[in-house]
Amino acid sequence: MLQILAYTALLQQDRLQVDPLMLVQAAEVWAVIGRKDNPVWPGWDARNTPILVYFPGKQDVLINHSKPPDGFKRYTGAVRSSIGPIFVKDGPTIKDIDGQNTSTEVGGVGTLVVADTLSRRRQWMEGLVGPFVEHPENATKVITDGLFPNPYEPMALFAHEAFHVYQRKLAPNKAAN
Repeated sequence: MLQILAYTALLQQDRLQVDPLMLVQAAEVWAVIGRKDNPVWPGWDARNTPILVYFPGKQDVLINHSKPPDGFKRYTGAVRSSIGPIFVKDGPTIKDIDGQNTSTEVGGVGTLVVADTLSRRRQWMEGLVGPFVEHPENATKVITDGLFPNPYEPMALFAHEAFHVYQRKLAPNKAAN
C-alpha cells in the first residue's frame, strides 16, 4: 500500500497536463527532419529546433530548448522525449488562446509552437456553431468527422511550424502571411 501511495504522489508531483501523445508525434517527425540527411528539406537539420506544446492557462511544455525562460523547470516524470530534455511551466502560458500553431521567439530562441490536443478540440467545438446554424442537416457528419480526427494532422503541424523556424533563419526579414 505504501508503494502505491508513493507512486501516486510521484505522478502528481511532476505530471504533464498536455497530451503526452503529442510528444510521441513530435518525436516521429523529428526522426525524419531532425537529422543531417533530412529527406524533406535537404540541408536542414531540425535537431536544434525547440518545441513548445501549450494548453492555454494550464501548462507550457518546452522540448529541447537551450535557454528555457524563468518559471520553467526540468521535467522528471514518466514521459520521455528522444528529441531532447523536457521543461514545464504550469499556470499562465506563453500563448493564452486556443489553436495558436505558429513559430515564435521563446527566451530569445526561435521555437515552433503547437497547441495541445484539447486546445485544438475546443477550437473545433467553437467552430461547429456556424455550420450547425447554416446547415443543420450536416450536423451528424461534422460531429462524426471531428470525433475521429486524423492522427497525422498534429505530425503535419509539427513539421510545418518547424519549417517556419528554419525559414526565419534563412530569411529573417521575410515571413509567411
